[in-house]
Amino acid sequence: MTLLEGVAPLDAQFGQWPRKSVPDVLHEHVLGADGLQGYALVDAALLPDLEVRLARSGLPGSCLFDGAASGQLGAVAPWLVSLGKMMN
Repeated sequence: MTLLEGVAPLDAQFGQWPRKSVPDVLHEHVLGADGLQGYALVDAALLPDLEVRLARSGLPGSCLFDGAASGQLGAVAPWLVSLGKMMN
């Protein structure tokens, strides 16, 4: 795991076009070197059977809870899902 320094939320971006979707320091980590990689943070409590749906879709995902908590609460936990190369 790499700790990134200088990460701050985006501001209102008044007068900036196009607007950024991710802070500069995170751009390559979130969107990939080519800017086309995508990730989603998904609340499994709002999407029943998320783990089964991910397995069917082929999209890699990981519960953000670890160890026993993942097994006990994975069905209602937050998940990070890789959307792969996104289409323009």
